[in-house]
Amino acid sequence: MKSFFIKGGSGTSLFVVEGGNPHGKPILFVHDVSQNHLSWIHQFQSKELNQFRLIALDLRGHGFSEKPKEGYHNPQNWADDIQSIIHALNLNKPLLVGWSYGGQVVLDYLQIYGEGDISGINLVDVGTSSGISGGTYYTPAMQAIIPGLISKKALNSTNALKQFVTLLFAQNPTMNDFYFILGYNTMVPPYVREAIITRSVSYDELLPTIQLPVLLIHGVKDKILNPAQSIENAQIIPNSILSLYAYAGHSPFWESVDKYNQDLSAFANGRNM
Repeated sequence: MKSFFIKGGSGTSLFVVEGGNPHGKPILFVHDVSQNHLSWIHQFQSKELNQFRLIALDLRGHGFSEKPKEGYHNPQNWADDIQSIIHALNLNKPLLVGWSYGGQVVLDYLQIYGEGDISGINLVDVGTSSGISGGTYYTPAMQAIIPGLISKKALNSTNALKQFVTLLFAQNPTMNDFYFILGYNTMVPPYVREAIITRSVSYDELLPTIQLPVLLIHGVKDKILNPAQSIENAQIIPNSILSLYAYAGHSPFWESVDKYNQDLSAFANGRNM
């Protein structure tokens, strides 16, 4: 895996990693709030997906990317970040994979740049209405820890992050996975989480207009976002496929690795799942 920095929207420096087959069909992975490129470690290590050119970024404010103090409520910045990576790496019709908030970033990109430069979308446990005022699909457990996640007090923030990492899974993660994930979650400043979690979005007008192939995946045991969101979106997005993962929570690509990698490979290659 190689890594480098790319200038994104408003000149923000973005950390990007690349693996897989440099001549394969490109897949660009976009992670959830408070995560980073390491969320996709099981995809980058997959024999099933090694045929593809695999790219993942650390979103602005996350991981090794630059962490500006503001600009997180502006969809133009998020869209520009994706567009900058597509152009800088000369990605030919990449498939965009967006996990949770990363899916909203993908939809920001679609709203602003359209479908012309991409081949399809995989939305994983994505809410299409969010923000404290509009997040009707957040579970009570997620709503309960939001004050801690956006707190500037270290003790409150740390305790909330530990609960958040646990909520990412249907079953409690192994100790190794827990501390691995908690480690990169702590790289994100509270002001970044606050800006993203309090951002209100709605893609109601966009979803019915999407013509690209869309694969919707959602863990039935999601403890953060109600699966009803993806079920509803499958009825709204014209060319969409819905796959519900019976044994997964908010992180199907980590909890049901083999199934997810096989499904993504089939979708990227245009095969029936």
